[in-house]
Amino acid sequence: MRYCMKQTSVVLDEGLLEQARKRAAEGGFTLNELVDRALRDLLAKRATVKSSPFRSLSLGGMDPRVDHSLAELKRALARSVR
Repeated sequence: MRYCMKQTSVVLDEGLLEQARKRAAEGGFTLNELVDRALRDLLAKRATVKSSPFRSLSLGGMDPRVDHSLAELKRALARSVR
């Protein structure tokens, strides 16, 4: 079912290569098939992640009335400790 194949070389850590060869043999497929499947799975997972589970929160933002200097931060922290 391969329509287009291109040969390329990749450089892998020796230990990783041995693990990959072993996993491929255990699964009954070639190293090329293992790499192909792994890349397809990785790329498919990345495509389904639309946004980060975290949101960015900005306090003060670009409001010019808010002093974001280090000195003001220290003063604010000192006031909150009192």
